[in-house]
Order: sequence, then structure tokens, then C-alpha cells
Amino acid sequence: MESPSASALRRDTLADQVAKLLIQSIFENRLRPGDTLSGELEVASRYGVSRPVAREALRHLAALNMVQLANGKVPVIKPLGGELLAVYYEWALQLEESSFVELHELREGVEGSCAYFAALRRTDEDLDELHALLDRMRAEDDPDAFAGLDTDLHVAIARAAHNRLLLHTLESIRRATRDVVVTGMSLMEAEPDSEPPIVRLRIGHQRIVEPIEAGDAGLARARMDEHLRGAVARYIAAFERHSKS
Repeated sequence: MESPSASALRRDTLADQVAKLLIQSIFENRLRPGDTLSGELEVASRYGVSRPVAREALRHLAALNMVQLANGKVPVIKPLGGELLAVYYEWALQLEESSFVELHELREGVEGSCAYFAALRRTDEDLDELHALLDRMRAEDDPDAFAGLDTDLHVAIARAAHNRLLLHTLESIRRATRDVVVTGMSLMEAEPDSEPPIVRLRIGHQRIVEPIEAGDAGLARARMDEHLRGAVARYIAAFERHSKS
């Protein structure tokens, strides 16, 4: 007689296979956000599986944030988002301290492009949002609140780039980035530098927004790269001092 664990493993594997077939069906039928997917009974009939297996397969897609499930309603395709990436990045930062530096290296590649395209595509509304955030950063001295505004500004630059994938990437690392900024400011407080971290960051962000407003894409990318490379160098130095203390 089979053990319950072995039986459950096979059922889970079958549900996973059905989930993959459903994903393939979404792609092949070019379904878009708001379109409906087959319900539990139809999925079970189409793939020759039980309703519990079909239900589990649909829940798998819901866990991937691909569909919206509601009692008594057919599944609906959800808009694109970066929720799963957000889970990954937050987990990575919890597991390894070195990920703080690695996150900034990732940001350098992505956010340089965000700044570049923002300079080419920003609207008056985008600039209003960027200036409003800069004003709030100038008036904020609390490190935690400032870190939130810092992150909001970087996401706003991605929004001004008018590229969904870039925006989703920045949104997915929003919480992880905020945690890194908070930790980085705390570590940099101990730096032999007369300029407080918040003051330095205010100036750095102003320097990034200026070429975006001027439409100078090359300079916007260069200043974003400079900003993030400087942060990586300071974090590495701060981590080294912290580990030796």
C-alpha cells in the first residue's frame, strides 16, 4: 500500500503538469489581462483529471499572479506585475549580506536604462512627480521616511521611462531597495565624512533629475550609474569596517 506522502507527491506533480498546460494555452491563445480562462470543471474534463487536481492547478496559476480566482466565477487573467520577483529579491537579501552589494549592481544596469529612457520620454506629469518627491526629500530628515522617498523617486524615474518591464523590475525591488537604503545610511553614518548621508543623497538625486528634465539621455544614464556605483563603493567600505569592528 502506498504511503500518503507518496500519493500526495504524485497528485501535486499532476497538478503542476496541468498548470503548465494552462500556461501554454494562455500563450497560444494570446489571452490578455481581463480575459477569462477555463473554470475548474472544464479544466478537469479537458485534461482528464479530477476536480481537486484541476483546482490545484488553477491555484498554482493564482500563486504565480497570472490569474484572479473568486468563488463561483471563472478565472480571469491578471495584469502584468513584479510580485514574484519581489519575493525572490527580499528572500535573497535575507539569506546573504553580500546581496546588498549585488542588488546595487543589478540596479546599476536596470536604472541606468530607466534614467536614459526617462530623459527621452518623460511627460510634464512625470516631471511634476519627480520634483514633488525631491521637495519632500529636502524636507525629510528621518532616515526611515527618507529611504521610502528615495525608493519612490527611483520607481518614479522608471515610470517616466514608459517601459512596463523596467517599471515592473523596479517595483519588484522596491521593498528590498528601501531596506538596503536604510541599512546603508546607518552604516555610512560611521564614515569619516563631514557630509551626512541624507545630504549626500539629496544632492545625488537632484543631479539625476536635472538631465532627465533637460532631455539629456546620455548624461541621465551617466549620473544614475555614478550614483549607484558610488553607493556600491561606500557600502563595500562600510561592510568592511563593520566586519572588522
